[in-house]
Amino acid sequence: MPLTLLLRIPFDKDWIVELRRGRDPWTELSAGDWRGTHERIEQLADAVRRGDIPRRTLGPDPFG
Repeated sequence: MPLTLLLRIPFDKDWIVELRRGRDPWTELSAGDWRGTHERIEQLADAVRRGDIPRRTLGPDPFG
């Protein structure tokens, strides 16, 4: 992982924020650049606190 960070930061690749429900991957959202990850995490956390859970994009859908 450290090598990934070292290569990713200077080249300014899109960063992905992943939301999990317990251990299960639930969804992933683009965060833009390295600086945008904190803001995206805060936005996602606020949405979850309000009960606005993003639709599942990762793993099997347990509801069919």
